[in-house]
Amino acid sequence: MEQRIYQGIITLLFILTNTTFQAQMAWNLVWSEEFSGTTLNEEVWNYEIGFGNAGWGNNELQYYRSGESNLIVADGKASIIAKQENFGSAEYTSARVQTKGKYDVQYGRIEARVKVPMGQGLWPAFWMLGSNIDAVGWPECGEIDILEHVNNEMQVHGTIHWDNNGHQYQGGSISTDPAQYHNYAIEWDADQLRWYLDGILYYTRNIGAAQYSEFHEPFFFILNVAVGGNWPGSPDNTTVFPAVMEVDFIRVYEWSAIPTPIENVTKKPDFHIIVQDNNIFIKGIEGDIKHLQLMDASGKLIERKSINGEQEIRLEAPAKGLYFIQCTDKVGNIIQQEKVGLF
Repeated sequence: MEQRIYQGIITLLFILTNTTFQAQMAWNLVWSEEFSGTTLNEEVWNYEIGFGNAGWGNNELQYYRSGESNLIVADGKASIIAKQENFGSAEYTSARVQTKGKYDVQYGRIEARVKVPMGQGLWPAFWMLGSNIDAVGWPECGEIDILEHVNNEMQVHGTIHWDNNGHQYQGGSISTDPAQYHNYAIEWDADQLRWYLDGILYYTRNIGAAQYSEFHEPFFFILNVAVGGNWPGSPDNTTVFPAVMEVDFIRVYEWSAIPTPIENVTKKPDFHIIVQDNNIFIKGIEGDIKHLQLMDASGKLIERKSINGEQEIRLEAPAKGLYFIQCTDKVGNIIQQEKVGLF
């Protein structure tokens, strides 16, 4: 079988081809959390601790703790675990983590693959708050709920909260089996917020009017499993503990031309590439690179691998064509992007 092997510095791959690629617009991956380690990355995430104010504003019953008792990162996923156990004056414990002050986003496509626990009194969520919450408070900061689920409902919810002469909220729902993995996403621009379940659009909210000014500012992420509260009510003798929400990944995309423009790129890494059939071998990995991700020409993520001291990594493309290799640092920021052709 004929094999074509190309070797050289990545930055020379396409300089030699004189190939012109027509600019296209697509959702380009700009940040991701793949939970590929063995502990929560606290350079990205903060634990929230305690009862909060008035049960985190909802009369919730759990005490949020840090550490592996209630949050485990293993096998490429994060598991948030709500338990029925005495802790101080609480009868339940759980975990709530957020990215405030470490990572936020304004506009784009935000997608997470999640499955949630079912049971009376359980309230798992993947959501966002305005990064200016400490300055203006809630609901003036705005809230975007990408995924919420309560009790044993066979549906999930997407909602926004904001201030317009008092607390306002609007949202939509879609039927599904939340106990199975699904892809939950929003697409957010200056005009609209759109909610998707496994690629199906189920709710749209126009946000162009002045009353929606909150939704034109940066927001940070939150993951949690609440127990009890105003919406779900309390657990009962049918509720099964421990109750676990599993998060496979969180990814952020921007709508832009291919390839994604990257600002403030660090020194180009001194590594080489070998392309053999559909295999891409990256050798001599140095510098700040902690992850390599392979994307197709539309910006779809094909494969992602963590770097733990390895000097060589193999990425596998599904077919011949044009691909992009992105190098990210330990908090998920893209520090380098290059084109690779398989012909």
